[in-house]
Amino acid sequence: MRCLNCTDEKIWDSKLLKCSCPSEKPYTNKTGQCEACPSPNFWNNQTFTCLRCPSGFVIDPSTLKCSCPITTPYLDGDNNCVACDTKWDSVKLVCLTCSNGTVWNANVSTCSCPVDTPFTSFDGVCVSCLPPNTWNSIAQNCVKASTSGGKIGVELPPTASNAT
Repeated sequence: MRCLNCTDEKIWDSKLLKCSCPSEKPYTNKTGQCEACPSPNFWNNQTFTCLRCPSGFVIDPSTLKCSCPITTPYLDGDNNCVACDTKWDSVKLVCLTCSNGTVWNANVSTCSCPVDTPFTSFDGVCVSCLPPNTWNSIAQNCVKASTSGGKIGVELPPTASNAT
């Protein structure tokens, strides 16, 4: 019986009856050297190379290409993976931004005025109009109620003063 010496950093595997790479470097590259390929990297058994992606990306095992992870699925114009609380604009490569006090409403997939300021004024700003005042949807303003029970038709400015 002859003793076999493993070369380089390989060790004898008594189950496989051959020299193998150690667990800390389990892969054999093109030149026969043992190599580590820690997650999130991916070992390609066809090219015998460790595929590494830039920070923020992951390997897609089906394509063996770098892609955005599920948690940040969109690739923006600066080549960064991002997540959206709103909607992704695939032309501008940005998340939609709600303006004028609006917030993203996932139920209708659009920006809407929030519950505390539910009306849109003539200049597009979200405002409140609390009772006894009433909202005039045609003029897009809050009408102050008279103390005698009838409407006097006084327009209130769209400010926080309507909320009291």
